[in-house]
Amino acid sequence: MEKNLKEEITSYAVDEFKRGYFCSEIIVMAFEKFTGHRFSEEIHRGMTAFAEGIGSNGCICGAASAVTFVISTFEGRTNNKQNYKNAFDLCNNFMKEFKKEYGSACCRVITKNAAGKLGFGKFKHCPYITAFCALKVVELAQKHEWI
Repeated sequence: MEKNLKEEITSYAVDEFKRGYFCSEIIVMAFEKFTGHRFSEEIHRGMTAFAEGIGSNGCICGAASAVTFVISTFEGRTNNKQNYKNAFDLCNNFMKEFKKEYGSACCRVITKNAAGKLGFGKFKHCPYITAFCALKVVELAQKHEWI
């Protein structure tokens, strides 16, 4: 991926977060903006409650959940006879990379550790995690020719 595109995706994700969108919503928005693919209004609404670790429960990171959703949208199956291995492998690889970068996939753990590891207060690091996830999902789309 070109450096300019990486910077544009990162800037977009951070800016949209500052405008009040949630991490999970931004992943779908960034995917649309940088790939040209369009999701339905229902999908956009569906992304809302993934934020802050699923409805503010502190569970899995909303941005990571949204990447998993996008992967499954393109690599998932539509019946129980189809293969799911590629979807699982791509999600597993993404989650390994995410956990390597942030130490956990758990929103509660990431936000608790943010002040020490990242030098920010709670949720102040989220725009940058969202940018990381937005970059990864667009890279996956390019690599696997989803677009």
